[in-house]
Amino acid sequence: MPIAIPGLKWLPLYYVFDFRANEVGYTLHSDASMTTYFPTDDENVSSDESWPSDDFPLVFQSHSIELAARLFNPKNLDDAAQWAGVFGIRHLADNQQAELRRLIDAHCDEIGDYPPEGDDFYDYLCSPLWQGTPNNCCINPDCENHSKPQSLNVLALVPHDPSPGLEIWGGAYVQTIFEICPLCYTIRASNQCG
Repeated sequence: MPIAIPGLKWLPLYYVFDFRANEVGYTLHSDASMTTYFPTDDENVSSDESWPSDDFPLVFQSHSIELAARLFNPKNLDDAAQWAGVFGIRHLADNQQAELRRLIDAHCDEIGDYPPEGDDFYDYLCSPLWQGTPNNCCINPDCENHSKPQSLNVLALVPHDPSPGLEIWGGAYVQTIFEICPLCYTIRASNQCG
């Protein structure tokens, strides 16, 4: 997914690791200026400063990342299933979607779970996201997408162990999700645990 934000050379990914904020949003105006947004209606946040654990760092080390092209074929059953939470399965043929449903039903049977029925099947397809495809609106109150659920695109996923010796939120199966609004380029960051 090509990303080009007018006027920017860099694309920093910011997230607040403090229980006073569950999500953060920001619009980058230049490489040195941004506007931040914090939701005020989140019942999962604390009014007190608190960290995931006593030994949690106040500041993380900065790290550069390298992006590499990866082949992805939305019409390939394995690719579509692996990235369904990001790209969906709409490009699969009907017979491939039926095969995917059969594979998921068999997997659910193996682990003693009930197979998804009806439209729940599409909600079940959330890989590589832990708790399903985000249903977020743009966090920028001045954007047309501010009140439109599912209006953002997944931009980046950061695993629970982004650098050697550091586990975010104190353990495995937590990921930070960065989404971007296609209209105003505001980035919304949140986390999920599995």
